Amino acid sequence: MSLALLVAFALSACSSGNDDQKSAEALACLSYGDEGRVADAAVLAGLASPGTSPGTVRVGGRDESPRVWRSSNPTPFASACAIVVSANKLDAGSSEGASSGGSIWTVLWPLVAGAALTLVTTFATTGWSQRMAEARRHSAALRAAAADYAAEVDLFMAAATNPDQPEPAEGELGARRRKLRQVLDETPRPLRIDAPATAGRLLGDGPIGRDLASGWSGREVRSRTSPRATAVDAAVTQLRSAVVAITTAQERPLRAAARRLLTTTRATPRPRKATI
Repeated sequence: MSLALLVAFALSACSSGNDDQKSAEALACLSYGDEGRVADAAVLAGLASPGTSPGTVRVGGRDESPRVWRSSNPTPFASACAIVVSANKLDAGSSEGASSGGSIWTVLWPLVAGAALTLVTTFATTGWSQRMAEARRHSAALRAAAADYAAEVDLFMAAATNPDQPEPAEGELGARRRKLRQVLDETPRPLRIDAPATAGRLLGDGPIGRDLASGWSGREVRSRTSPRATAVDAAVTQLRSAVVAITTAQERPLRAAARRLLTTTRATPRPRKATI
């Protein structure tokens, strides 16, 4: 039976034996002329790159024989060796004819089940890791953009609420608001929370939206306690809370889901028992 056809079924063998078994397998792989097959199995299983010389693998920019590879990378070597040992068992069983069919499947069935579990776990773990890495990158960008805009709003409001100073110009407000809105629009969907929509409204027609820099000519509004200034302060607080909610939902999705479930459960009224 071809070694290439057995690799997918043998990927779980690295986790199925104790130390003594692994030592025995290593001895077999290095003693009976199977070093070349170990290198082939390593390449076919994606455990190492092919070396420039036959029967070697490429590690750290140099060729290594399986014997040297075992010392420098014992875990992938054990996986490749287990594949070769399993293949040898199957080849031996096949040579005995139809009467050995039971022994073949005795070896093959655990490998099939283990390989399926390994593949599912690998794909799930890889997908989750990629998703979390992207979530962390977006959260960092969102925090930075929100902090920049909030700081610019604070500077603008310090001048806008001082009637002794000229009416302030927009300055960097527009550019930083557009940057924040761009990052906000890149939020992965769905998060199943209202925070992205809330932040979008604040940056659109809200108190800290596109019209923030206009309408500060009257002395009645140029006070820190004016209704408009108070609304701007409240909107900045809301924006910060929305960013915290978004980044938490992205970086800790399981906790966010549990919190939503708990909130929904508490908000759902229990049906009252009918009284007769």
